[in-house]
Amino acid sequence: MKHKPFSSIHSSRLILRPYTLEDASELYAAMIDSAEHLAPWLPWAKEEPRPLAEKQKLISEFILKFNTNQDFVYAIFDKNNKRLLGGTGLHPRVGPNSIEIGYWVWHGETNKGIATESSYAMTRAALLLEIEQVIIRMKPANLASERVPQKLNFKEDSESEYGKPKFKLYTTNQSAFQQIDQYEPLKFIK
Repeated sequence: MKHKPFSSIHSSRLILRPYTLEDASELYAAMIDSAEHLAPWLPWAKEEPRPLAEKQKLISEFILKFNTNQDFVYAIFDKNNKRLLGGTGLHPRVGPNSIEIGYWVWHGETNKGIATESSYAMTRAALLLEIEQVIIRMKPANLASERVPQKLNFKEDSESEYGKPKFKLYTTNQSAFQQIDQYEPLKFIK
């Protein structure tokens, strides 16, 4: 990545910011409530809920990777920065000049547009940071997750393993991305 990601991103309803150690209790509570809901879609959720001490260690790893430009995991908070709603990230695991957006939403907060709004903000952030391609992928059966890139006008692509779909893949880039007024304005803080 050419530039260091933003320290926080603000929309009208959300604050996206790196986790802090003070977030461990809320992350732990989110996993107690959400592990069963997330497990079919996210491999790491099958091991949840993990003990609070492991959440603290995980957040320490998130912080280290963020500060050393390896991976960029953000918490999704309400606009007052008081209530954890989910998590997202910019993950450079998909090759040079490309970034993958991942997301999850606390079980009781689903179907409120949080994943879509946070993914829009993360896409805008990635493109501002001169990333050439933004990718969102999900398991083919995860229809709720698939609606996120569809609402953001990402282009459907394909990804398969041994002839059968492993993931559904959606992409956008600087020239294809369409601003959506509903999610503007955004405030990006370095």
